[in-house]
Amino acid sequence: MLEAEDKLAWLGNRFLEVEQERDSLQLKIEHLEDSSEMLIADLEESHKRISELSAEVVAIKAEKDFFSQSLEKLRFEFLGLSEKVVQDEFVRDKLRMDLSELRDKFAEKTEESRHYHEMDTEVHKLLNLVQNTLQDSTNSEISSGGISAVLCLGKMLKKLLDDYGTLLYKSTEGNFAERDIQLEDIKPSKDASKSDTGAYEKEMELNSLNNELDHAHNNLALAQQECDEAVEKAQSLMMEIETLHAQISKLQESDAEQMQKKEMELNSLNNELDHARNNLALVEQERDEAVEKAQSLMMEIETLHAQISKLQESDAEQMQKYQSLVLELESVGKQRDNLQERLNQEEQKCASLREKLNVAVRKGKGLVQHRDSLKQTMEEMNVVIEKLKSERKQHIESLETEKSSLMDRLAENEKSLHETNQYLSGLLNALNRVDVAREFDMDPITKVEKMAKFFLDLQSTVASSQNEVMKSKRATELLLAELNEAHERADNLQEELVKAEAALSESSKQYIVTESARADAVRQLELIMHAQSQTRRRQADHLLELNSTSSQLREVCFELSHCLVNTFSKDVDLICYVVNFMRSSGKLMDDTNTMDIPIASKHVLSNRTNNKKAHIPNAPLEIKTDDTDDSQFLHHLAIACHALSDCVKDCNDLKRNIDEHDFSVEQKATELFDVMSTLKNRFTSQHNELESLRAKFVELQSEMEERDKEIIFAQRNMSLLYEACASSVAEIEGISDIYPGKHSYAVEHSADECIKSIVEQLVMAVKTSQNSNEGSTKELKAIVLELQQELQAKDVQISTISSDLSYQLRVAESSAKQFSVDLEDARMELQNLEKQVDVLQNQKKDLETQLNELKNMESMASEQHGRIEKLTDELSRKDQEIEGLVQALDEEEKELEILENKSLQLEQMLQEKEFALKTSEVSRTKALAKLATTVDKFDELHSLSENLLAEVENLQLQLQERDSEISFLRKEVTKSTNELLTTEESNKNYSSQLNGFMKWLERELLQFGFHSESANDYDYTQFPVYMDMLDKKIGSLIAESDDLRVTVQSKDSLLQVERAKIEELMRKSDGLEASLSQKDSQIGLLRRDRASNQQSRSINLPGTSEIEQMNDKVSPAAVVTQIRGARKVINDQVAIDVEMEKDKPFDDEDDDKAHGFKSLTMSRFVPKFTRPVSDRIDGMWVSGDRLLMRQPTLRLGVLIYWIALHALLASFI
Repeated sequence: MLEAEDKLAWLGNRFLEVEQERDSLQLKIEHLEDSSEMLIADLEESHKRISELSAEVVAIKAEKDFFSQSLEKLRFEFLGLSEKVVQDEFVRDKLRMDLSELRDKFAEKTEESRHYHEMDTEVHKLLNLVQNTLQDSTNSEISSGGISAVLCLGKMLKKLLDDYGTLLYKSTEGNFAERDIQLEDIKPSKDASKSDTGAYEKEMELNSLNNELDHAHNNLALAQQECDEAVEKAQSLMMEIETLHAQISKLQESDAEQMQKKEMELNSLNNELDHARNNLALVEQERDEAVEKAQSLMMEIETLHAQISKLQESDAEQMQKYQSLVLELESVGKQRDNLQERLNQEEQKCASLREKLNVAVRKGKGLVQHRDSLKQTMEEMNVVIEKLKSERKQHIESLETEKSSLMDRLAENEKSLHETNQYLSGLLNALNRVDVAREFDMDPITKVEKMAKFFLDLQSTVASSQNEVMKSKRATELLLAELNEAHERADNLQEELVKAEAALSESSKQYIVTESARADAVRQLELIMHAQSQTRRRQADHLLELNSTSSQLREVCFELSHCLVNTFSKDVDLICYVVNFMRSSGKLMDDTNTMDIPIASKHVLSNRTNNKKAHIPNAPLEIKTDDTDDSQFLHHLAIACHALSDCVKDCNDLKRNIDEHDFSVEQKATELFDVMSTLKNRFTSQHNELESLRAKFVELQSEMEERDKEIIFAQRNMSLLYEACASSVAEIEGISDIYPGKHSYAVEHSADECIKSIVEQLVMAVKTSQNSNEGSTKELKAIVLELQQELQAKDVQISTISSDLSYQLRVAESSAKQFSVDLEDARMELQNLEKQVDVLQNQKKDLETQLNELKNMESMASEQHGRIEKLTDELSRKDQEIEGLVQALDEEEKELEILENKSLQLEQMLQEKEFALKTSEVSRTKALAKLATTVDKFDELHSLSENLLAEVENLQLQLQERDSEISFLRKEVTKSTNELLTTEESNKNYSSQLNGFMKWLERELLQFGFHSESANDYDYTQFPVYMDMLDKKIGSLIAESDDLRVTVQSKDSLLQVERAKIEELMRKSDGLEASLSQKDSQIGLLRRDRASNQQSRSINLPGTSEIEQMNDKVSPAAVVTQIRGARKVINDQVAIDVEMEKDKPFDDEDDDKAHGFKSLTMSRFVPKFTRPVSDRIDGMWVSGDRLLMRQPTLRLGVLIYWIALHALLASFI
C-alpha cells in the first residue's frame, strides 16, 4: 500500500511537473507565434515588393527597348533630313546658277534695248529734220498725238513728197501759161508787124526771146524729169520708211513684252529665293528649339541618374537589412517547419491585399494603354509630316514647271528679237539700195540727212529757175509795154509775179526759221554728246579701277595658291617622311640593319619652291575717250567681269585645295597614328623582352653561383683526393719530402698537371709495389682510370659552362649596345619630330594669316561686285524709262501684295498651330504629373528588386571566383611541392653519390693502411677574382638596362602626350557626333511630344477603361494613402485560424487569390461543362507563372520573344 501511495504521489508530482512544462511550452509557442506572425508579415511585404519590382523591371526594360528603337528611327530620320538638306543646297546652287544666267541674259537684253533706244533717238532726229523742212500746223498735231516716231516720220515724208510734187506741178503749169501768153502776145505783134512793116528790130528781139524761152522750156523739162525721178525715189523711201515704222513698232512692243516678262521672271526668282531663305530660317529655328529641348531633356536625364544613384544607395541599405533578415530567417528556419501549415492558412487572408495589388497592376496596364495611344498619336504625326513633305515636293515640282515655262517664254522672246533684228537689217539694206545718183555714206541716218539736203537743193534750183522765168517775164513786159493791146495782160502777169514774190519771201522766211531750229538741234546734240562722253569717261575710269583691282586680286590669289600648294606639299612630304621614318625604325627594331633608314635632306621643305608657274595678268584696258562705240565699251566691261569671275574661281579652287589637303592630312595622320601605335607595341614588346632577358640573366647568375658552389665543392673533394693520393704515394714509396715540393708545384702549375703528376706517381708507386701487392694492382688501375675519366668529364662540363656563360654575356652586351643605339636613334627621331611639329605650327599660323588675307580679299571682291552691281543698276535705271516697265512693276506689286497676304495667312495658321501645341504640351505636362507619382514608386520598387538580384548575383560570382582562385592556388601549391620534392630527391641522390664515392675512397685507402686527414693548404684565389669580374660586368649591364628603362619611359611619356593630343581630337570629333546624335534625339523627342500632346486629348473619350477614369478622378496621393491604410489594417488584424479541416479546392482558390489569379470558370464566356479542361489550363498557367517567378532568365527570354514578335508584326504592317 505504501508503495502504491508513493507511486500515486510520484505520479501526481510528475503530472504537476508535466503541466508546468506544458504551460511553459504554451507560452513559448505563443511567443514564437507572435514572432512568426511578424516575420510572415515582413516576408509578405518583401514578396510583394519583389513582385512589384520585377514587374517594374520588365516594364522599364520594354520602355528602354522602345526608346532605343525610337532613337534608331530618329537617327535614320536625321540622316534623311541631312540628305534632304544637301539636296536643298544643291537645288539652291542650281537656282543661283540659273539666276546668274538670267542676269547675263538680262544684261544682253538691256544692251539690245539700249541699241534700240539709240535707234529711236536717230529716228527722232530724222523726224526733227523732216519737221524743220515742212513746218506746218499738221506737224505739231502729229507730234502731239500718241503716234509712234516711225509712223510720224512716214507721214511727214509722205507729206514732204506731196508738197514737193505740188510745187513741181505748179512750176510746170506756170511755165506753160507764160509760154502761151507769150505766144498769144507774139501773134498780135506779128499782125502789127504786118501792118507796121517798119518793126523789123522788134521781130528780131522776139525771136531772141523765143529762143530763150525754148531754152528755158528745155531746162524745165529736164528739171521736171529730175523731179519725177526724185518723187519716185521719195515714194520708194516712204514705202521703206513705212515698213521700218511697222518693224520698229513691232520691236518696241516685243521689247516691252520681253522687259515685262524678264521683270516678272526676276521677281518670281527673287520671291523663290526669299521663300527658300525663309524656309531655311524656319528650319534653323526649329533646329535651335530642338537643341534647347534636347538640353532640357539631358538635364532631366541627369536628375534621373542622380535619383537612380540615390535609389542604389537606399538599395544597398536595404540589402544590408535584407542580409540581417536572412540571418534571422536562418535562425528561425527550424521553427518555420512547425508553423508552415498555419502559414498556409494565414496566406488565404492575404488575398484581399493581393486583390488590391491586382487593382494597382490594372492601373499600370491602363497606363501602358495610354502609352500605346501616345505612340499611335506619334505615328499619326509622322504621317502628317510625310504629307507635308509630299506637299513640299509638289510645290517644288510646280516651281520647276513655272521655271520651264519661263525659260520657254525667254526662248520665244529671243526668237522675236532675232526676227526684229532681221527686219531692221532688211530695212538698212533697203536704205543702202537707194541711189540718187550721188555718193552717200553707208550710215542710214547720214544717208537720210543727205537725201533731205538733196531735196532742199532741188527746191532751191526750182526757186532759181522760177526767178529766171520771172526775169524773162519782166523782159517781155518791157518789150510788150510799147504794145498797147497787151497792156492789160501785162498787168495780170505783174500781179501774179507779185504773188510769186510773196510766196518766195515766205519760203525764204521758212528757210531761215528751219536753219535756226537746226542750229538749236545741233547744239542740243552737242550737249547730249558731251554728257554722254563724260559718263563714258567715268565708266571707263571705273572699268580701269575694276581691271586693276581684279588683276591685283588674281595676282594675290595666285601667290596665295602657290604658297598654299608649297606648304601643303611640304606638310604631306613631312608626314610621309615621318611615316616612312617610323616604319623604317620599326623595321630596324625587327632587323639589325641600319642602312634602310631614310635620311631627310635639308631641302625637304624647299623642294617645290621652284615649281612656280608664270602668272597670266589681266590684259590692260586701253579705253579711248574719243571712242563712241558702245559695243567696245561693253566688251571691256565684259572683260572686267570675266576677270572678277576668274578671281572667284581661283578662290573656289583655293577652298577646294584646302579641303583636299585637310582630307589628305587626316589620312596621313591616321597612318602616322597607326605607325606610332605599332611602334609603341614594339617598344612594349622589346621592353617585355628586356625584362625577360633580365629575368633570364638573373636565373643564369643564380645557376652560375650554384655551379660555382658545386665546382668549389668538387675542387675541395679533388684536393682531398689529391692529398690522400699524395699521402698514399709517400707512404708507399717511403719518401717524406714529397708533400712540400708538390704543394709548391700545385701553386705554380694548374690542377690538371698536378693530378697527372699524382697519377704518374701513383702508377710508379704501384709498379714499385707490384712485388708486394700483386693482387691489388688491377683494382688500383681501374680506380685510377675511373678517376681520370671523371676528371675529364668534369673538365669538359666546366669548359662548356664557361663557354655558355661567355656566349650569353656577349649576346647580352651586343643586345644592350643595339638597344642603346636604338634609343639614341629614337631620341634623335623624337627631336626631329618636335622640330617638325614646331615648323608645322608655324606653317599653320602662316596659313591662318593667309586665310585672313583671303577673307579680306574676298570682302574687297564683294565690294567690287557691289560697285559693278551699282553700275549695272545705273544702266538699268537709265533703261527703265519706258512706260511698259512701270505697268509691269505695278502688276508685280499686286502679285507681291497677294503673296504677302498669303504669307500673313500662313503666319496666322502657324500661330494657331503653335497655340494648339502649347495647349497640348500643358495637357501633356498635367498627364505626366499624374503619372509621375505612380511611376516613381514603381521605379523605387523596381530599383530595389534589381539591386537585390544584382547583389545576389555578384555574391555568387565572387564565390565562384574565390573557389576558382582557391583551386588554382591548390594546384600551384601541389606543383611547387612536387618540384621541391624532385629537387630534394636529386640533391639527396647527388649527396648520396658523393658520400658513397668518399666512403669508397676511404675504404680503398684503409685497405692500404692510410688515414684521411683534412688538408686546406690548396690555394683557390683565382675563382674569387673571376667572380668579382662577373659581378662588375653584371652590375654595369644592370645600370645600362636601368638607363634604357628610364629613356624608354621618357619616350613612352612623350608618346602618351601625343596620344593624348590625338585622343583629344578624337574626343572632339566624338563630341560633334554626339551633339549631332543628341540633336537627332531632340528632334525625335519633340516629334514624340507633339504626338503625345495630340493623343492626350483622346484620353477622356467614352471608350476608355474604368481604371483610366479613376486615374483622372482620383489624385495619386489619395491612392497611396488608401494602399498604406489597407496595409496597416491588415497588419493589425493578423490572426491564425486553428481550423485545419478545409477542402483542397478552397485552398487552391485562396492560393490563386493570393497570387491575384482568377480561374477561367469565373468568366461568363466559358461554360460550366468545360470545368475540368479549364482547371487543367489554369493549373498549367499557374505552374508556368511560378516557374517564371523563380527563374529570371526565362522571363527575359519571354520578354525578348514578345518584343521580337511585335517588332516583326509592326514591320509587316
